[in-house]
Amino acid sequence: EERDRSRRDRASFEEERAEAEDALQAARDELAEETRRLSERTASAEGALRRREIELREEERRLADEEERIGLVKEDLLRVRVDQEDRSERLGEEERALGECAASLQGRVATLVERERACTEMEDVVEGRFEALSARE
Repeated sequence: EERDRSRRDRASFEEERAEAEDALQAARDELAEETRRLSERTASAEGALRRREIELREEERRLADEEERIGLVKEDLLRVRVDQEDRSERLGEEERALGECAASLQGRVATLVERERACTEMEDVVEGRFEALSARE
């Protein structure tokens, strides 16, 4: 009877051991499958991250190029503004010079008109004297 019990215990132990090994193998298989899935998800996430990093670098380059173009446009606008201010200043100077010239010409014209009037009066006086001399003779 002791042998039978020992055989039964041994059989029970072997059966439990086989069940434990099956459970352990199932856990190993499940762990291997989960590891495979996690590796795939990790690889996918890494790929998406690399693509996003590339997109961000391209966006940074595009923005840097745009900033450079904006800087060049600002420089051009500043140059145009300075040129316009210079031209405006020169035009103002020319306008003042032309105004002075016009005033000078106006003064000359007034002088010439006055001389013409004086000459006409002198001619009238001289003519009157000639007529008086002619009448005396």
